Amino acid sequence: MNRDSVTAYEQRNYPLKRPMKPGEKRRLDIYEFIINYADGKDGPTPSILEISNALGLSYASTYYHVMKLIAHKLLDQSDNKLLVIGSEWYRPIR
Repeated sequence: MNRDSVTAYEQRNYPLKRPMKPGEKRRLDIYEFIINYADGKDGPTPSILEISNALGLSYASTYYHVMKLIAHKLLDQSDNKLLVIGSEWYRPIR
């Protein structure tokens, strides 16, 4: 797990160190899942459907939280693919 990215998320969105609301916790879970998925697959990020199935959430709820992450500039969307902002990915050597 890439704790540096999660720490950046927490610092950007929760500087007061207040307890997280349930929606914020869910958003953090989604963000961690996307990072771990990308790390495990050497780069590509999961689809909204894959995220919702893996975390047991509805598609609509997952979509809402992903759009919030994009609005917070933690994710970006290009060609219908999610991109983690501030991450580096290197093509595997074959």
